[in-house]
Amino acid sequence: MSLRCAQTSRDKKRVYDKKQACYYCGKVFSKIARHYELKHQSEREVAIALSFHKGSPERKRHLEKVRLLGNYHHNLTVLETGKGELIVMRRPSSTGKKSSPEDFLPCPSCCGFLKRQDLWKHAKSCKFNPQDIKDVPKYQKVQQNAKLMLFPSICNGSSSILSKLFATMKSDEISLIARNDGLIKDVGEMLLEKHGEKQNNLVSQKIRELARLVMQLRETELWPEAQLSEFIKPDKFDVVVSAVRNTSNFHLKEGVQNVATPSLSLKCP
Repeated sequence: MSLRCAQTSRDKKRVYDKKQACYYCGKVFSKIARHYELKHQSEREVAIALSFHKGSPERKRHLEKVRLLGNYHHNLTVLETGKGELIVMRRPSSTGKKSSPEDFLPCPSCCGFLKRQDLWKHAKSCKFNPQDIKDVPKYQKVQQNAKLMLFPSICNGSSSILSKLFATMKSDEISLIARNDGLIKDVGEMLLEKHGEKQNNLVSQKIRELARLVMQLRETELWPEAQLSEFIKPDKFDVVVSAVRNTSNFHLKEGVQNVATPSLSLKCP
């Protein structure tokens, strides 16, 4: 899975080489509007767009909506399989801060992928927003709605309740590990069944504790793709204990062993 940056030529001019995904056949084209006109003119959405005069705002608007939907479904496949190139509305600069596919979320109204920190600003003025600007959800709510559009694809096998829980989590390396670890998701399902949705904060905390443990285990064992289930074995007991100690920040001071977070060391194993 990759993300292409905006390119410039030797004379520092912008290179327009961006390709779009077709909503109907899934292939990518540099001239997507022409492809729709030539190959999919009988499709309902395209037929509506072509009923307007060429160059009219209405024609551009309808074709843009189909284009964004095509890119959205293409991106879902990329996120689900982990292969391919993410198509975003504004490609990051090659000279600026490096971005990753996890930095982008879809707009709930137009389905276009933008950087998560720019999503709320875009949602206020999105031309496909059916609501009044005053009714646009706040910053965190917009991101939560955007995540819910992704989790059915990137959280395979998870229930809708667990997907909503992941959507409320802070987007960081810990939550990324949690939603891609089968055993952690199974624990989350079990805790939600036991405590119910009213205890989402408790379940979320437990899931993040396990993900932190996995992150430490990966660092200790130099195993970047390790899963929690790989360490539920007798011969890995000492490795897990060591990882718990490191996660809880055990340290010796003047011959006395101290721990920075005692509760974490009790909850992790």
